[in-house]
Amino acid sequence: MSRPNKKKNQDELVFLESLKLAFKIIFAALLIWLVKWIYFDIYKPEEKRYIRNSRYVYEILQDELTKYYKEKGYVYDGSEAIDELCERIRVKYSPLYGTCAIKNEVSDDVSIYFKSKNITVSGFNRPPIKVGDVYVKDIIIDVDGNKGENTFGIDRVPLRIYSSGRMGGLLSPVNCNKGDMDDFGIPYSPICPTGVNINFMDIKIPFSYDIIQIGGKDGKSTRLNQNVSFLRADCLAFGAEITGADEYCDKRSYYWLTACYHDYYCAIQFHKD
Repeated sequence: MSRPNKKKNQDELVFLESLKLAFKIIFAALLIWLVKWIYFDIYKPEEKRYIRNSRYVYEILQDELTKYYKEKGYVYDGSEAIDELCERIRVKYSPLYGTCAIKNEVSDDVSIYFKSKNITVSGFNRPPIKVGDVYVKDIIIDVDGNKGENTFGIDRVPLRIYSSGRMGGLLSPVNCNKGDMDDFGIPYSPICPTGVNINFMDIKIPFSYDIIQIGGKDGKSTRLNQNVSFLRADCLAFGAEITGADEYCDKRSYYWLTACYHDYYCAIQFHKD
C-alpha cells in the first residue's frame, strides 16, 4: 500500500473514532438532561416536599385545635396576652424554641419549630382579627425554615384558624388574590405579602379536601367527592355558605350537590393520600 493511501486510511480511522466519541458525549449529555428533566420537572421533589411537610404540620395543628376547641368552645376572644393554643403545641413539639406571646405589632417571630423536619410556624404572635363577627388568626407554615426561597406557594403556605361559628375549631387555606376579593367577595388575608397573587383556597397544592355525606343511607357516611380545592368543596357541600362565594361557584359551574342540601348533611374533610 502506498504511503498516501495508508495515511488516508489512518485519517479516516481517526475521524471515525472522533465521531464515535462525539456521539458518546452527546448521548451522555442528553441522558443526563433527560434524567434531570424527569427528576425535577416530572417527579418534582421540591413540590413533593412542600406538600408532604405542609400536610404534616396541618394535621398536627388541626388535631390540637380540635382538642382545644372541644375543651373551651372557642379559640380566641381578642383579650389574649399569650396564644394558649400555640403554647400547647409549642411545649409539646418545640419546648426549647419559639414564642407564643401576642405582640400588638406585625411580627413574624417563629412560634413553633419542628426540629426533626426543619419546619417553622409563625403568625401566632399576631393578635386575632375579626372577619364578620368571628375572630380568626392567620399563620404561616415554612416547610424548610430559614432555608430555601421563603416564598409563598413555593416553601411557605398560609392557613386560617377560626375561633367560632360554622368553621369554629377548624383550619382553612386563605386568599392572597385581591382580584378574587374584588370579583367574588372572597376575603383577602392581611398576612399575604405584597406581590403574591395566589388564592390558596382555589388550588389543591398543598391542601385538598373530600366531601363526606354524614349518616347517609343505612347510617353510613359516604365520600361524594375527593381531592378538590377548599372553594370547590364549599360550593359542592354547602352552596358557598362558608366563603360566601356564590358568584365564584356559578362561574365555575360548581353547583351545590343535591345529596348535600336535599338528602343528608355533608362535611368537608382534609384529604389524605
